[in-house]
Amino acid sequence: MCSSEPDNANPDPPPSPTASSSGTPSDSGAPTATPRPVLASEALRDDLAPVEPWRRAVRYWCAVLGVFFGGLGLVPAESFAGQSEGVGLIVYVLVTALALGAALIPFSYDMRATLMVVIAALCGLAGVVGFGPASVLAQGAGEWGLLHLLAATALPAALLFRARYRAYSGARRILAAALVLALPFIAYCALAISREVLAVQIACALAIMAVSSSLVGFMGSETNVGGEYLAALIVLGVSAQLGTGALMAVDGSIALLEIVAKLASVVAFMGVAVLGALGVSQLLAGRHWRLAREVDVRRTTERQEMKSLGDSWSTRR
Repeated sequence: MCSSEPDNANPDPPPSPTASSSGTPSDSGAPTATPRPVLASEALRDDLAPVEPWRRAVRYWCAVLGVFFGGLGLVPAESFAGQSEGVGLIVYVLVTALALGAALIPFSYDMRATLMVVIAALCGLAGVVGFGPASVLAQGAGEWGLLHLLAATALPAALLFRARYRAYSGARRILAAALVLALPFIAYCALAISREVLAVQIACALAIMAVSSSLVGFMGSETNVGGEYLAALIVLGVSAQLGTGALMAVDGSIALLEIVAKLASVVAFMGVAVLGALGVSQLLAGRHWRLAREVDVRRTTERQEMKSLGDSWSTRR
């Protein structure tokens, strides 16, 4: 879903200019500057409880999606879904400006995450009534489109958080809450299977399977369960169901340009879901990373030290 990157880069300080390359004192008699060693417990702490994950990656996402939203807004209004005169055009301009602003302006970590959530919410609410980049929400699900946005945002956000804080027990509680929020979408898909055409039934079944894959996140802390890939799978599953419903909702023949417009809106919805999921996961990280370091990382470090020494819990004081 987004490229991995070191979130807590802590490079060693450069050597003192008075020190020679051989490690002996220089002619001036100044002592050699020795870099502070990185302890195993510190490396484990940074791996299991990073500070401000995806800080740089989200700026690239915002830049790409801002350009994409702006490009959609340049298409003539009479030939593209979700962009009519007035409100629709205002939505395009607003979300484009917000996305580019989030990419270019040096906001704080929490501020940028909040702005990304605002962009996703704005696109979702406008899309439900048929305006903006995510207008496929109205075409494929109508007022029920908010269920799609909730499922494609909450669950991926919880899985991303679970992947980066796998030793934190609270990550599983957050995933359980996100799964509860996705239950209405599962119920919506189950009802659609019983009453819609075959193509929509298949898309709904695949979406349910994609959402159900989040149960893998309740595995132990030894693995990150591929949370980023599961998050991408859920976004794809929900978007495919939404796009199929939009295409099948057309009565009679459908023009090629209209098909392209609907597919572009599906891609825009996927981008909106990614922004929302990354924003929510960063807000969760900003709130919980200290707890993850103070509790779970310490216990994990102690367990590894005990195994390396060959001691048992009963003999170690």
